[in-house]
Amino acid sequence: MRKRGLIIAVLGLLFFVVGCNKVTNNKATTKDATETTVKRVEYSKLSQSEKNEMTFAFSQVTSENNLIAIDLKVVNRTSKDIQFSGDKFVLTHAKKSDVISVNDNFIVKSNSTKVIKHLFEDIDGTDFQTIGLYYYKNLQNRLAYSELNKTVSKSTNLKDDNLQREYQSTKKKKKSVDNSRNNEKESSDDSEENNKPKVKIPVGPIYNGQMAIALVESQNDPVPDGVQYCTMGSGTDNGPFGTYNGQSVYWVRLFRRTTTGVVYLDDWTVFQDRTIIHRAPQNLNPDRSEEPDNNSVDADSNQPDISESEDVPDSGQ
Repeated sequence: MRKRGLIIAVLGLLFFVVGCNKVTNNKATTKDATETTVKRVEYSKLSQSEKNEMTFAFSQVTSENNLIAIDLKVVNRTSKDIQFSGDKFVLTHAKKSDVISVNDNFIVKSNSTKVIKHLFEDIDGTDFQTIGLYYYKNLQNRLAYSELNKTVSKSTNLKDDNLQREYQSTKKKKKSVDNSRNNEKESSDDSEENNKPKVKIPVGPIYNGQMAIALVESQNDPVPDGVQYCTMGSGTDNGPFGTYNGQSVYWVRLFRRTTTGVVYLDDWTVFQDRTIIHRAPQNLNPDRSEEPDNNSVDADSNQPDISESEDVPDSGQ
């Protein structure tokens, strides 16, 4: 009996050890599986909804010789690790040379915050006497307006109608000049820019969808292959989306066709008086305190009529 009891005790201990190892292995496997599900994506490849889950804050700090440096704080609320090229950030001001970032590549982990010191360096303080724009790689990746009389500019200001209007009014086509640390890179960019096809800018009031698209296209970088502009919600191929205080309003969208359907990338509202707001008509703020200098839209008027149509026009649009 004692021998049989000893055998049973040994077998019980053996089963207990094997069971613990199995639980430990299962936990390790689960942990590994969780870690491998986090994808790493380049910021410019994100969808617009994913970009909306990220915030950027640009802070001015005084560097040597009373020049300005810019620190960047990025908050990533997506489920992905987001990668950035450290030399692809741009700060642009009217009548000033574009400032190119000089930094190493970096990654912002999912659901985390990262601060990049001196993303931009050696900026003349006079550059900030007009509203500017921070963007990444191209104007499809706008990050924040550089505001007047503020040392911190946040990405939430991209929805400010007044800032959009003021930036558009001061925006001028300008030739980038070489930065001492980016001579070779910027010279190559200038050559590529000169080889790009020019967009014919419409003249006078906007009275059809094609003119609205051309006006938006003239103020943005050329779109990649497979990406197109269209107008939305119109009862006719080229008609307005609706009206706003008597003005025709056109909804211009940027989209890409995929094997499963259509992906919308960006939106603009174009008024008959050539005013452009970088968002869809139904998202306009009805309480805008500042209006255009000419053919202004009444800030107390109602929002434009909203059509339920979301069909993408033919490729001729």
